[in-house]
Amino acid sequence: MNSKNSSESRNISPGQAFFEKMCNPQILRKNLKKAIEESWMLGIPVTQQDENGIYDLYPDGTKKYIDIKDIENS
Repeated sequence: MNSKNSSESRNISPGQAFFEKMCNPQILRKNLKKAIEESWMLGIPVTQQDENGIYDLYPDGTKKYIDIKDIENS
């Protein structure tokens, strides 16, 4: 059964079908990986968080932690 027939059989709108597809974890991972790779090709860091705080992750693996106080005061 293809996805078009599946969404039609459940009587959902095209918008709802699109939303469900975009929330699929496999599609989300694929799109996120693509966005990160495109950012890194441009030399743009990706903001992430770990147990030590929020940091910018650069294409070479460098982590630069962000001081939240600097953001709040700007």
